Amino acid sequence: DGECISISDNGSLVLINTPLLLPDDQVVVHFSSSEIFNDGFKVLAQVVRKNFTKQRLNTKSALQYAVRFLQVQSDGVKQIRKLF
Repeated sequence: DGECISISDNGSLVLINTPLLLPDDQVVVHFSSSEIFNDGFKVLAQVVRKNFTKQRLNTKSALQYAVRFLQVQSDGVKQIRKLF
């Protein structure tokens, strides 16, 4: 559960509703169909950086994570490239 803040060919800045991920963790991120993406697609990503906050965290707290794409579905690659 979260949202994409920015995206490029190589990775993304995502807001994910958990403070529990750590750098080097691998996650599957699903980009839903929207005004930007015609069809949903999934990527396998590695957490590169975790942006900390001064507010008190709990298991539902959302944090920004910079992720690097390791694998992107072929349809996803086409849709991301259309943005540029």
